[in-house]
Amino acid sequence: MSKTLALDLLLQRLAWPSGMVRERTCIGISNALVRRDTYPLAKKGVLKWLKQQRLESIICNGLLAWIHKQSINGVKLTKAEIEDVRDAIGFPSALSWVLLKHLIPDEPIPNWQSLNSGTAPQAHATTPDFRKHIHILPQNYISLAETISKSGVDFFKQWEYEWNCVLTRCGRKPYLRGTDLWGRSDDQHITVYDTQLSETYRSAFLRALAWATMIGALSASDSEILATKICPVDVGIWRVQPSKPLQHWPSIQEEPGTIDTIPIEIWRQVEQLWEEQRRGQTEWVLSQASGRVHSGNSNYDLEIYGVLQSCHGPKNPELEKILDWSSEEIPYILMQDGGIELKGPIIGPSIRRVRQRFSDWQLIPLATQVRTWTIPRWQYWRMFRGVWGPIDLLNEGLLKVRCTKDAVWFLREKNPIARWSDWSCGLTETSLANLSPATGEMLLINRKIIEKSEAKQSMVFCWLCRITGYNREHKFGQFKLFHDYRIFGERLLVQA
Repeated sequence: MSKTLALDLLLQRLAWPSGMVRERTCIGISNALVRRDTYPLAKKGVLKWLKQQRLESIICNGLLAWIHKQSINGVKLTKAEIEDVRDAIGFPSALSWVLLKHLIPDEPIPNWQSLNSGTAPQAHATTPDFRKHIHILPQNYISLAETISKSGVDFFKQWEYEWNCVLTRCGRKPYLRGTDLWGRSDDQHITVYDTQLSETYRSAFLRALAWATMIGALSASDSEILATKICPVDVGIWRVQPSKPLQHWPSIQEEPGTIDTIPIEIWRQVEQLWEEQRRGQTEWVLSQASGRVHSGNSNYDLEIYGVLQSCHGPKNPELEKILDWSSEEIPYILMQDGGIELKGPIIGPSIRRVRQRFSDWQLIPLATQVRTWTIPRWQYWRMFRGVWGPIDLLNEGLLKVRCTKDAVWFLREKNPIARWSDWSCGLTETSLANLSPATGEMLLINRKIIEKSEAKQSMVFCWLCRITGYNREHKFGQFKLFHDYRIFGERLLVQA
């Protein structure tokens, strides 16, 4: 096969329905743009491909290959290259502007009028097809449209008008084709699946976003933030390569007999891991983690949440309520500055905001989720399990985040206080009904930080743990979930 044909086949996969295929394709193109022997052909082919695209959202997939080259492969684009890329964009959008700004920060604000079809005519008739097929998009598009509509504009009407214009431009009809390749929601299916019809909705959304900015319903800054949410990756997290599970992370390889003894074995291994972590002398302590511990006829996930705990009376709380709080209800960490890359100063909740009382226990969580400005659906397993960061337990000032090949690092004055990483040894592009991905993630916090926090708060470090089992009686259908809870290291004596 010639190199030209191989590149053409690779570029075609930027519009492949599978999100994971698109992500891998961007990396492959980026690598071709870095190598000296393939750069001339790759550059010519990618620029030609960009000029041929007639959907704004698909164009942005191609731009992400250039961003990967500069931000992850570390080869800075020249001004001439950026000009070539900009000139190759036949249908620019708010998102292509955001991506170009990442390559060159002083990228000027676009002419919003040129990015949309003008206000929808009063006589524009609503078409049932628009509402009929809109469900093929993730729910966040509907939520964003509803938010914009609260500013007093009929965003849905404009979105539908732009959608009809995009269909006309591309010579397409609103047929929902290709979904038979997606699979079944109650069995195996491609987790992130984008048809060409869904791309017409995305492109029309971007055009309606430009219209709302043009008429003053949104500021350029608002449009930038909303367009960023459509970017399918966070560049910082994209840089982090999945690694291996934590040493001695529980793993059950053998199927049990007629009696399911797997939870007993999981708890035995968790207790060993707790003793190893608590009494060890390593620099890092496991402070949050989640991941698959057994796959088979029954499947099991384990979650671990590190907390500081103190006891002030005889009433012990329900562990189920505490675990729900630890996993879902703690305020998030956010980047101080927007953009498509997790980096720089972060804003996290104070101890005062996260301290919680359950019955006669006081609890302070050690970790909470990090929310990026993008919705990185190409790396869906990271969306499912989350990226976690440390609570500022000592109130010692601003934390910064830096993403490397090995981990997401949390720093104070260049000193690392925590690191997050994940593993994907069981990952595929498909999911099985409502079963979690066979992956895992963990947050390690510097041992000295935890010890100082225990002393400062007069509390003890402990683990809140939950096992989630997945089981179903038949070959098809949703899995039934069941849970078991434990706590390790808690103090039961009442403190004065």
